Amino acid sequence: MISLQAIIGNKADLPASARQVPAADGAALAREFGVPFVETSAATGAGVDDAFTRVAREVVARAEAAPAGAWPPAGGGAGVRLAGSGGSGRTRPACCG
Repeated sequence: MISLQAIIGNKADLPASARQVPAADGAALAREFGVPFVETSAATGAGVDDAFTRVAREVVARAEAAPAGAWPPAGGGAGVRLAGSGGSGRTRPACCG
């Protein structure tokens, strides 16, 4: 199974003085854990596409870097085709049946 954690900071549309957690603290925590950090705003939609794209690309990279035999997992699945920049075009099992 390929999994990934990320830190997503919301309320990017608010001034720094109105935030519960400063962006610098979120970025520092993400560095500490070695995970992506993206700021988003539910109000404006800013950063949402970037957050999804960064996480999705990292999952694809991890799947392609998995040792032989580690992917696909036992049980198969309907499949997800990885293609595009950096994609191998290989078929992968679907994650959610």
